[in-house]
Amino acid sequence: MRRRRSLVLSVVAGLLAAVGAVWATNPAYAAGPTATLVKTSDWGSGWEGRYTITNGGSTTINGWSLTFELPAGTTVGTYWDALLTSSGQRYTFTNRS
Repeated sequence: MRRRRSLVLSVVAGLLAAVGAVWATNPAYAAGPTATLVKTSDWGSGWEGRYTITNGGSTTINGWSLTFELPAGTTVGTYWDALLTSSGQRYTFTNRS
């Protein structure tokens, strides 16, 4: 069963990129979980982005974590659908129970 979670963050800066490739000559393997970021709005002094955590595998994910760093002077504003812990400029979001 695939499960999808969205995490909406209001941040000034941040970037998450994931690149993957599948070679036709290799056997197919189930994809693992991925996190993607989409900028949903921009008001000049900040912007809003939506991280989507997707389970590409065939087994249920019982918990997830998303960690990233922001440049000095930037912060996470509003968020939901997750729990936040931070240390300096490193932010870690985990699933709610």
